[in-house]
Amino acid sequence: MSRPVVVFLPGPHPSGRIFAPQTRAAIRAVDYADAVKIAWQSRRFWEMDDQIYGGISWVKGPTAMVWYPSDRFFAQKGILLGGYAIRDDATALAARPLAEQLAASRAAVEGLHPGRGHELDKGLSIAWSKVPFSLGITPRYRADQEADYILLNEPDGPFYFAGEHLSHVGAWQEGAILSARRAVNMIDRHRRERHA
Repeated sequence: MSRPVVVFLPGPHPSGRIFAPQTRAAIRAVDYADAVKIAWQSRRFWEMDDQIYGGISWVKGPTAMVWYPSDRFFAQKGILLGGYAIRDDATALAARPLAEQLAASRAAVEGLHPGRGHELDKGLSIAWSKVPFSLGITPRYRADQEADYILLNEPDGPFYFAGEHLSHVGAWQEGAILSARRAVNMIDRHRRERHA
């Protein structure tokens, strides 16, 4: 979700390069915030034993929260989000070995549900900064980067950019969809003007 989606119209860029120099500089200048999610498969003890049917429990420590699923109630097993760290906490957590990340998550769940930490199985940790072609969960534009944001929301020759990072609804699918719709409308307007 974090890397720019590039849509382009047939034809060369007027400069003969892929992107104009100011566009390349604007792309390079964007810094992205990281996030880490840790998930487990488990017997749905939160429902069966504690009558918890969705929602979030906030915890102290690097994993920040435990997020309960709000679907497939009373199924035998479910997926429990045992951690969702953002910003600096995510960077620090992602730097730790996987075994330590899972141990921190298991301890958080055990703190909320004593005696249930051992039921967590098939732990998985995803750090957006370590996913190929992803730089993080959302851009962190500085106050002096408004010109970059505006520039990247306009076409560069035949290239149109879209993604949540080019929407004021950042870090969310809604922003990506709104940005894509805007780019498609710009392409349609360009096509209509060319054929008018």
